[in-house]
Amino acid sequence: MSNEFTLGYTAIRDKRTTSGSPFPSITIYFDKSAEAAKAGTEEFSIKNKLDQNIFEITDNFSYFWKEHSFTFGTHNEFFSFDNLYIRDYYGNYTFNSIQDFVNGKVARYTYSYAAPGKDPNLSAKWSAAQFGFYAQDEWTGVKGLNVTAGIRVDIPSYFSTPARNDSVVKYFNLYTDKLPKSKLLFSPRIGFNYDPVGDRDMQVRGGIGIFTGRVPFVWISNQYGNTGVDFLRLDISNPTFTFNSDPYNQPRPGMANPPAGLTPQKTSEVDITDPDFKMPQLMRFNIAYDKQLPYGFVGTVEMVYSKTLNDLLYQDINLGGLSKYGADGRPVYSGKVSSNFTNVLLMKNTSDGYQYNISANIQKQVVDNWSLNTAYTFGKAMDKNSVTSSQALSQYKYNPVQGNPNDPGLTTSNFEVKHRIMAAVSYTFEYLENWKTTVSLFYNGQSGRPFSYIYYGDANGDGQTGNDLIYIPKTSSDIILTSNNWAALDSYINRDSYLKDHRGQIAERNGAREPWQNSLDLRISQVFPIIDGHNIEITVDILNLQNLIDREAGWVKTVPNQTDQVLTFQGWDAATGKAKVSFKDKNDPYQNDALYSRWQMQLGARYSF
Repeated sequence: MSNEFTLGYTAIRDKRTTSGSPFPSITIYFDKSAEAAKAGTEEFSIKNKLDQNIFEITDNFSYFWKEHSFTFGTHNEFFSFDNLYIRDYYGNYTFNSIQDFVNGKVARYTYSYAAPGKDPNLSAKWSAAQFGFYAQDEWTGVKGLNVTAGIRVDIPSYFSTPARNDSVVKYFNLYTDKLPKSKLLFSPRIGFNYDPVGDRDMQVRGGIGIFTGRVPFVWISNQYGNTGVDFLRLDISNPTFTFNSDPYNQPRPGMANPPAGLTPQKTSEVDITDPDFKMPQLMRFNIAYDKQLPYGFVGTVEMVYSKTLNDLLYQDINLGGLSKYGADGRPVYSGKVSSNFTNVLLMKNTSDGYQYNISANIQKQVVDNWSLNTAYTFGKAMDKNSVTSSQALSQYKYNPVQGNPNDPGLTTSNFEVKHRIMAAVSYTFEYLENWKTTVSLFYNGQSGRPFSYIYYGDANGDGQTGNDLIYIPKTSSDIILTSNNWAALDSYINRDSYLKDHRGQIAERNGAREPWQNSLDLRISQVFPIIDGHNIEITVDILNLQNLIDREAGWVKTVPNQTDQVLTFQGWDAATGKAKVSFKDKNDPYQNDALYSRWQMQLGARYSF
C-alpha cells in the first residue's frame, strides 16, 4: 500500500491595460456594409481585472490485493475570485457610415456605469470550491485482460451570495441572490485493454463513462457581476443625441444637463442562473483495435463518441412577444417584458448535442533511425451553442439563429473538424559520438472551420445586430435589394457552393466552411553532451515552413469570428413582408489570418542530467 498527499497554492493575477488616453469606443461601418473601422479605447479592456487564489488538497491511497490495484482519493480546490469587469465604460458609439460619423448620427449607443451611490470600481468578490472524491479498481485477473473501473463524484459549492434585485423577482420570479444548490455530479467509468494472445501482436481497447472535468466558474461569475444593482447599462438604437468625446461624462440618466431625447429611466443587464443548473457533463464511449503490421508498422482504428448530458444554453427572458413572421418564415419579436432591463440572460442546461471521431493511424517506431506516423480522422460535432465566451451577453448575441434566439437549433459546432490528415517523419543521426541530431517534419491538413452567413442588422427583433442568419434568395423577387445590384449578388451566390445549394432557405448556423488548410512545420534538435550524463539540447522550430520558402504559400484563409455579414438588413417591407437588404460586392468572405499565414521561428534550450 502507499499514500500520496499534495498541498498546492496558485495565485493568478490578470489585468488588461489600454494604450493612449481614455476615449469612447467608436465603430464606423462603411456604407452600411459589414466592413468597419474602430477607434478609441477598446471597449472590453477598460475595466477588466481578475485575481484568483486557488488552494488545492489532494490525497490518493493505493492498496494492492491479488489481481486488484485499488485507489481511493479526494481532490479539492478552493477558489477566491476578485473580478472587475465593466465593458463600454467610456461609452461605445456605432455609426452606419462615414457620413453619419461626420454628421454625428449615432446608430447605437451602449454604456455601463455605476448605479448612484455605488463604487465605480466595485469588483465581484466571491469564493467557491470543487470537492472531488473517487475510487478505482484496476483488475488483471485474466491473462491479457486489464479492466479499470471507477467512480468519481464532484460537488461544486458556492460560499458567497450575489446582491438581490427585487425587480427581477417581480417580473421573472427569479432571484439574483440565489445560486444553484450544490449537486452531486456522478461520473462512473469502465475501460479495458485486451491482448488475446499475449504477444502484443494485437489488442482491443475501449471504455465508457461520464466525464465532468474542472468546473468553469467564470460562467457563474456573471451572476455576481451583473445583478442590476451595482451597475446600470444603456443600450439605445438610433439615439437623438450626438457623439460625446468626454469619457467621464457620457450620456446617462440622472446626469447634470442630460442631452435631449435621453430617457430618464435607468436600465440594467441582469445575468442569472437556472436554479436547476448543472455543470457540463458528457458521456463518452470509445473502442479501438491495434495490430502489428509487416515491416514494423503498427495500425490502429478507433472510434470515440460523446453524448451531451449537461451543456449550456442562454436565453434572454426579457425578450418581448412574437410580433409577426417575415416573408422568409422568420419569427420577428418586439418590445421587452420589462423596460427596466436591457437583457435578462438566463443560463440553463440542454442535453442536445453530440460528437464523434473515427480515425485510422499507421505508425512505425524508430528503425534505422527513422520514425513515421500518419493518421486520418473524420469528425462530426453538433451543439446548440458552442460557448466561446466568458460573457453571458456574448454567448447569447453571437450565436447565429434562424429565428427564435431562445430556442436555437441543433447544428454544426464551431469546433467541428470534418476531415484531418496528419503525417510526421523524423530522422536521427550522430555526426560525432553522442552528438545526436534529429530532424522532423510535421504535416497537418484539415477541413476549414465551419462558419455562418449572417445579416448586419436585426432581422428578428431581438435587439442584436450580429446573430440573424440570412435568407438566401432564389430570385430577385424574393427580397427588396436596396443596393440595386442583383446581378452582383446573384453571381456571388453562384460562386459559393453553400449559398448556391441552399437558395430559397434561411442559412444554417455553421452551414458553410472555410477552405482546406495545409501546414508544414520543421523541427531540428541538437544534443550537446557535456560530462557524466549531462546534456544541453538546442531546438529550432519553424512553423509554416512553406511560407518561409515561398512568401505566396502557406496563407490561411479564415472568416473572422466564424461569421460573415454578407448582407445588410434594413427592415421589413410593410406591404410585402419581404426583407429589405443591401449587398456590397466582394470576391469571397475570406481573409488571410494575420498570424498563422506567416512563418514563425522558435528557439529552445533544455538542460538535462
